[in-house]
Amino acid sequence: MNTVESNNIGVLTVLVTQFRRSRLPRLLEIKESVIHGNKISEEDIEFLNNVISSL
Repeated sequence: MNTVESNNIGVLTVLVTQFRRSRLPRLLEIKESVIHGNKISEEDIEFLNNVISSL
């Protein structure tokens, strides 16, 4: 494995870890809230916009 491949694996590992620890739990909380009939807050909308814009 060369240096570029090692760097790519490192970057992907960080991205997946961040998603699993931070973004996914928050997304699931928002989903559950909406399923129970709650409105999405301005804070949630900002979070969703940040997630979408980082894709």
